Amino acid sequence: MNFFYKTIDKIGLRNIDLNNKNTFKYFCLISPIFFGLVSLFLGADTNWDLQNYHIYNAFSLLNNKLHMDLAAAGMQTYFNPVLDVPYYLMTLYLPAPLVGFIMGAIHGINFVLLAAVCYKALPHLPKDDRFRIPLLLTIFGCLSANFLSEIGSTMGDDTTSIFVLASLLVILNSWNKLFGSGVRPALIAISAGLCVGLGAGLKLTNVIYAVALCVSFLVVPVGLAARFRVAFLFGIGVLVGMALTGGYWLYEMWRTFGNPLFPQFSAFFTNPLTQAVAVVDVVFRPKNGVETAFWPFVFSWSPPRAAQLPGLRQIIWPVAYVIFFYWVVMAFVKNKKPANPAAKDGLQPFSKYLIAVVVVGYVIWMKLFSIQRYLVPIEVCLPLVTFILLTQLTHYQRARQIAIWVLAISSAIVVLGGVRTWGHASWSEKMFRVDLPPLDAPEKTTVIQAGGDPPFAWIAAQFPASVAFAQVQGSFPEAMPAYGNRIHDMVSERGGPVFAIVQGTNQSSRIEQVARLRETASDLGITSSERGCAALQWATVRFKLHASITVLDHPVGEAKCSINVLPSDIVDVDGKNKAFVAIAAKQLAIYGYAVDYADCKPYSAYIGKDKSPYQWCRLSRSE
Repeated sequence: MNFFYKTIDKIGLRNIDLNNKNTFKYFCLISPIFFGLVSLFLGADTNWDLQNYHIYNAFSLLNNKLHMDLAAAGMQTYFNPVLDVPYYLMTLYLPAPLVGFIMGAIHGINFVLLAAVCYKALPHLPKDDRFRIPLLLTIFGCLSANFLSEIGSTMGDDTTSIFVLASLLVILNSWNKLFGSGVRPALIAISAGLCVGLGAGLKLTNVIYAVALCVSFLVVPVGLAARFRVAFLFGIGVLVGMALTGGYWLYEMWRTFGNPLFPQFSAFFTNPLTQAVAVVDVVFRPKNGVETAFWPFVFSWSPPRAAQLPGLRQIIWPVAYVIFFYWVVMAFVKNKKPANPAAKDGLQPFSKYLIAVVVVGYVIWMKLFSIQRYLVPIEVCLPLVTFILLTQLTHYQRARQIAIWVLAISSAIVVLGGVRTWGHASWSEKMFRVDLPPLDAPEKTTVIQAGGDPPFAWIAAQFPASVAFAQVQGSFPEAMPAYGNRIHDMVSERGGPVFAIVQGTNQSSRIEQVARLRETASDLGITSSERGCAALQWATVRFKLHASITVLDHPVGEAKCSINVLPSDIVDVDGKNKAFVAIAAKQLAIYGYAVDYADCKPYSAYIGKDKSPYQWCRLSRSE
């Protein structure tokens, strides 16, 4: 512990009284501002899902394009767009950096709610730790890998986790009244369900936590009737919340496609456009029983196994997993007697409930998705659960010491290992800019996107709303020939030209870097002397710079050497673009369309300052 406190001294935190109520409030007050600034530092959000559907879906909803377009963002076209509308509108009317700050500040609300949850979940802490431990557990929770990876992003997990934590806070805040009879306890249960239901309606993956929060009432040591009553009322609240934020969209999917979850579960809700599938994204789940038993170790060792970023490291899940099962074994061996003599009544009922929520949520997540970022709502709670379990395994002071060490190391691995994110670009004034091709008749034009990766739907959202878009060979579970026939019908009904958006390529950024180096060296007079040229040659070799230095036989002006791009860094843009068109042509031929190679033109699109080239190719029906 001395090392821990010496480290705190070095970074200037020892003088802050972490066990002060005002300090606790201060951290909660500044956390949204802090995470807003973190988002600003990271840059403009460029995550894959944003490029695929977060922008397009909001654009489609606001411009009534559901019946005009066909799977323009693949399967994800038909996700509830309500969550994405505020972000989309902000990008239209606010400077991009301000949008980023607002998104980060919203995600900082998680810190406030988690701090309140930790405080309420640990009412029996010693006076010397009453505020310190909840604050530290909150900090450790918000230093989790998945939460940090999405700060300021549109992916939705950091946003909707607010609703899950709010539900948990309502429950813990009114725990002593929740299982009573009467109107007030009923309203509390319904309100708690309403909170998580709102989040589940916005992003259906949060149904996991709605179920976990509901089912976990059954482990609370009160009368059986009280357990089922609270669970039932909570469930009513969940349904009301889901109806408020997602009911309209579920109904719209049912009315349009006969499937409220279209195109998923089309094995049960058949539609001629889709193959008979259940959950479309199942590739990340454990492959066998051994992997299932050791899944936290598997996805922590190999993050891509759970659809996570390569190189994103965390150990909190294996640590919590081991501590949980050790607690289970010790409880069984000791006939469920508390290991901590200070806790004479054993594990508190609300602690049992909290542990059950995390366990049930984890199991459902593993069986349904195993996509790691969906774990955010319970991952931020893992430090709290770990601390509670440790207090049941040993006396308080030792549990406290172990918890601080383990959680500090877990957080250090995340932070010092380099926090990975889902992609950012340098800021520009506008979030999105697209160079558009000329359109003679937008209301008659149909555009087909060949393939789903890289995603182009965000570019589609920058076109006039009257242009129709469809995607082929993407993530949508197409059923042929019905899907292809639907595209032909779209084209025939509109009666205008057909184009394809095809992947393009940029010239290497090395060219710009070398140009800047050349300009700087010239301004400093380095290239005007033999000694300067020799220094440049040494530096390019020593620091492995992507440039070559050529001593000139005949000086050009004052320059006695030139700084050149390496041949290996020069991209054959024309050749690569033609190769991309050839790939798209094969995909489009399946649907009866031919690419006019002579009529493919390159254009540029930008998220922040990040350039995304694309090609605009005229199509014709194949003979």
